[in-house]
Amino acid sequence: MAQTLAEKIFSNHCGRSVRAGDFILADLDLVMAHDTTCAWALEPFYQIAERVFDPKKIFIPFDHAFPSPSVAMSKLQSQIRKFADEQGIPVVYDGVCHQVMSERLINPGNLILGADSHSPTGGGLGALTIGVGSTDAAIAMATGKSWFRVPQTIRVTVNGDLPRGCYSKDVVLAVAKEMGPDGANYRVIEYAGPTVEGFNVPARLTLTNMSAEMGAKAAVVAPDDQTRAYLEENDRLVDFELLRSDPGASFERELRFDVSDLKPMIARPPDIDNDVPVEQVESEKVAVDQVFIGSCTNCRKLRGGGLQSRLRALPGPVGWRALRQRGVRFHQQPQLRGTNGQPHGQDFPGQSRDRRGDGPDGHHYRPKKVRCLNRDCDPMNWKFGDNVNTDLITPGRYNITTDPKELAKACFIEYRPEFRQQVQPGDYVVAGHNFGCGSSRETAAVALKHSHLRAVIAKSFARIFFRNAINLGLLCVIAETDSIEESDRLQLNLQAQLLRNATKDQTIPIEIPGMMLRLHQEGGIINFLKKNGLSALADLEKF
Repeated sequence: MAQTLAEKIFSNHCGRSVRAGDFILADLDLVMAHDTTCAWALEPFYQIAERVFDPKKIFIPFDHAFPSPSVAMSKLQSQIRKFADEQGIPVVYDGVCHQVMSERLINPGNLILGADSHSPTGGGLGALTIGVGSTDAAIAMATGKSWFRVPQTIRVTVNGDLPRGCYSKDVVLAVAKEMGPDGANYRVIEYAGPTVEGFNVPARLTLTNMSAEMGAKAAVVAPDDQTRAYLEENDRLVDFELLRSDPGASFERELRFDVSDLKPMIARPPDIDNDVPVEQVESEKVAVDQVFIGSCTNCRKLRGGGLQSRLRALPGPVGWRALRQRGVRFHQQPQLRGTNGQPHGQDFPGQSRDRRGDGPDGHHYRPKKVRCLNRDCDPMNWKFGDNVNTDLITPGRYNITTDPKELAKACFIEYRPEFRQQVQPGDYVVAGHNFGCGSSRETAAVALKHSHLRAVIAKSFARIFFRNAINLGLLCVIAETDSIEESDRLQLNLQAQLLRNATKDQTIPIEIPGMMLRLHQEGGIINFLKKNGLSALADLEKF
């Protein structure tokens, strides 16, 4: 049976030959949770276990809010350090998690879980590194296992010699422009072709990292001599199998790109597919006052050259080894307040959000009337557009608490500030495509769950958010939502798998996975495991 590279790696970790669509429980080579996502993993972990499955296979870096920017964050990090000390896990402080994992830990053929949306980065080494939320990380730390639906693979073949001034970042921006922010949702992207084969591993890490922006579950490049050279450069050369997709393997689709005429690209807000050649914006003469060096995407190599005297260059914790290998020397390590060089919690420029409450699709959402503030009123729905990301649901600066009720108070606080004051138990959130995209932070799903909604209804959901919702028991319903107005009264019939719009006397078919329904009834996966034991992970397939 011909298999894709991803199918082979999943097969090697579950003990049987599998294909896309199969449900599996797989053994993991490594579990990562960093200084923000790990905090939310501690309570669920201690509800189901006392000790981690193997402290040598748990990686905890402090990189997203280090040094700590606040007393609240310091308290969370103190809790993580206490957990790490109890479990015999060293905490790492000297680099961005994806860079450090690639340098020191990831080997070809690995299957790795990371509580961060950009975990696909490690696929540049020929591994499957999959982003998840904190509850999945907690279960993985307790068991060394995780459940998966083996994904379809999209193969991206790149040909041609890159023109001067173009790099792998320009290549992946061209791919993103074609695929859009949800074009690879729930899929693996496999990069191949002569151009990719000529890339070294740092360039490949850029391809796989940015694949998260297209919704990819994972991204991978087949390991080869470039992989071997990278491992040797980082003093950890190991024997590995030259895994690659079989001839005749089944791909969901194949895309081909000739980059011979590619131009240097620049990403413009608000979405990942809004990419244009730099020359299109050159005439705007945008003044640059500050450059941050330390992106987990593609800051691997620096070349000599002078800086304008007015320009501030801020090297961040990308991985000091990577910078020193390139001859960079620092008189003093900068004390940054977050991986983007800004106070922790500020959104990255270009994210799909607007402080005025405008939706990422350009619509302006405001309530049509003052909502009733008692629990006897009819359930209402809150209507949103496409690509509502996790920072719109709960802005990053509120991730300084592990109190679900406090998080609920911040739900849509900047996108629709009236939501937290007027939402009633039983209300619905209704949205378009790709709801919950962006960060893997579970806090967005937690805030919605503890707003006591009846359900979130959308045309489609971003993968990690949907998985977080399954684990938490938050009901997410897939349905066509264009005809629903904010003033409409909705009635959800789970047994009949129908949504009725009572205002318009309209019936809409819905889709809810059996696992989501069961775990919704159980109150989430942690309650399910407490009740049935950790071995019940294998029973999830039955749902």
